[in-house]
Amino acid sequence: MLYLALMYCIISLACLFAGILAYALLSFLGIVNNTPAEKPLVFYAITGLIFITATGQWLVLFCPLNIFSTLAVLASLSLCCLALKKRIQHRLAPVIASLRKLSAISLGIAGILFFMILTLNAGPVIMDDTESYHIQNIKWIQEYGTVPGLANLHIRYGFNSSWFIAIGLVSPAMTGVNTYEVLNGLLSCWLCFYFIEKINPLFTGKISVLSNIQYTGILTLLMLTLFTWPMIRGNATTANYDFITTCCVVILLIESIYYSRFTSFEEWILWPFFLFTIRIINYPLLLLSVPILWQCIKEKKWRYIAGYVSIGLITTAPFLIRNVILSGYVFFPVSQIDLFAVNWKASKKVTEALASYIKYFNRVNNMHQSIEITRSYSFPSWIRLWYKYLFLYDKPVVTLSLAGYSFSILKWKVIRKNFNIHAQWMVLVLTFQLISWFFVAPDPRFAYGPLLGGIALFFVLIKPVTVSFLSKAVLKTSASILTAGCLIYITHKIVINPAYRNGVLPYPLPKPPFDVVKIDNITLKIPHKILNNQTARCYDTDLPCLYFVQPALRARGKVISDGFYLQKNIPVITTGERY
Repeated sequence: MLYLALMYCIISLACLFAGILAYALLSFLGIVNNTPAEKPLVFYAITGLIFITATGQWLVLFCPLNIFSTLAVLASLSLCCLALKKRIQHRLAPVIASLRKLSAISLGIAGILFFMILTLNAGPVIMDDTESYHIQNIKWIQEYGTVPGLANLHIRYGFNSSWFIAIGLVSPAMTGVNTYEVLNGLLSCWLCFYFIEKINPLFTGKISVLSNIQYTGILTLLMLTLFTWPMIRGNATTANYDFITTCCVVILLIESIYYSRFTSFEEWILWPFFLFTIRIINYPLLLLSVPILWQCIKEKKWRYIAGYVSIGLITTAPFLIRNVILSGYVFFPVSQIDLFAVNWKASKKVTEALASYIKYFNRVNNMHQSIEITRSYSFPSWIRLWYKYLFLYDKPVVTLSLAGYSFSILKWKVIRKNFNIHAQWMVLVLTFQLISWFFVAPDPRFAYGPLLGGIALFFVLIKPVTVSFLSKAVLKTSASILTAGCLIYITHKIVINPAYRNGVLPYPLPKPPFDVVKIDNITLKIPHKILNNQTARCYDTDLPCLYFVQPALRARGKVISDGFYLQKNIPVITTGERY
């Protein structure tokens, strides 16, 4: 855990200064106001991470993201901070002031939650996708950068996410050490800190702009993100790329609907582009900045418009380029949009089989019934089964969210009256995102952000509760009980499971035995099943590692970095458990 704690501090400081630098640069270019609005500390951290990741997305097109790349980015960041020293200092002051506002109780709650996250983060990996392809994708980024036709080795290696770029850049590989989950654990800490920062006035006794019912909403969201396994807790045990979307959406929504003044101009432009590069299923979030862009067009603020276009190109262009290099498709796994005739293109049949598998697997998990049976159900007959077989921890989130959005429809007049135009627009965008998610791949993990948004809405639409000492006491007691529950939970886990007793380094990754196959003088590793897993998993087996060899698979050159392609006129395998 000591290694993780050290990395948390280093990455947080780097992201904090990168975020301050990003805001300073936007101010210097005249895209945003020079006077810094008071923002939650997490805004700077996430914006800084986006700034660093965007740099990594361009670098990975030309070179691997190894320790030298990391040091080069950190050195460049330091030089930029020195060049804009006065602007950095100007924006650093409110950040330091926000830290000084935290009460001793808030710091105690943060300490307990961080300890829980650290313990989980240092423990075993608990996600089959991380074991099978997340870690491998990060290894490819760190060792080879961007390899043409990588999706031909294993179709899921075509899943390009800027989250993998971020992990590869800020958490350099170390022999024998699981460094792949560090950023996920830190992200869980950041969200906890954001919630703690919001409820801090409860413990300081100072006047707050939030009502008690809004504090109740924030505590409810904190409780749900702690209770629902794939969020704060489960996220810390994986290298999965869904939780960053949850964090960004929840934070933006709270800042938009719980406060009358809109101060998230920069984030509404920058964050949606970033989230699109996390998962293309986040495309509805690109609509968030439409009101801002429309206002700029009406007022003929061409500098703002140029800045918007520049930010969009800088963040999304390398992502789309890398998609084409990895799989041949600009919006992989969407094969219907086929714009480039490259010789390393992934098989359309295999890509369509993957997309179909994802769609129907997320309607009903195949441990309940086969994909073929699920595919036979038409809309809306599959909805009942989808809800029936949701994980127990997901049902409260889905049910409360649907109730919240239904209540919003009934209270739309109240929303139009009390919400600013940006908050109204965000409610509509999140509704559209949920509709899109429901028909594309209705796994709650992919939409925890808008799902939690429906719950947050409920607490601003019901009649505010009169502030009283009793109600504040109840809220403070609830926060204390929740924290105590987390401490008991993680203490029990440490006592009964030796795998969570990792004082210095994280729990080591398993090392599966593997068979060796040669394709055009390139050695491929095919791992065996271990630990009673249903399928074989590569973990961090040396590259290249895959699960079966397509008969048509060929090397594009003499070395691995030249990439792979599928020879034409040879049938491809599209069935079985391989997808």
